[in-house]
Amino acid sequence: MKNNESMLRLAALLDKAKSKRQINDDIKQLEKIVSTLRLTAVLAKSTSRQQLNQIIRQLEGQVNQIKLQARLDKKTLNANINKTLSEVSFRDIELGINEGAMKLKAQKVISDIRKSIQNIPISVN
Repeated sequence: MKNNESMLRLAALLDKAKSKRQINDDIKQLEKIVSTLRLTAVLAKSTSRQQLNQIIRQLEGQVNQIKLQARLDKKTLNANINKTLSEVSFRDIELGINEGAMKLKAQKVISDIRKSIQNIPISVN
């Protein structure tokens, strides 16, 4: 970089008129390059926008499909749960109850009720 600056200074000292013209020509060339770059950037920007919008639309479609699949899975899950519950009976469920002991307790309760009923006086009007 310093070497270029030194050359430029040297050329400027040797011929000021030519140096000014050369500098102006260089400036014009740089302006053309910059405008081309700006135009390219604008074109690339619109292409990028289109690509981004397309990608966004694709992603939205995928998200909607995933949501729909989740809803369908939830409905299927609920249907399977209901079906399974309708097939289950109390005999399938182990409650840890001894049937013999339960039967004895029920007989005792019935016996106690009978005794209580016998001791209740009936009034006749």
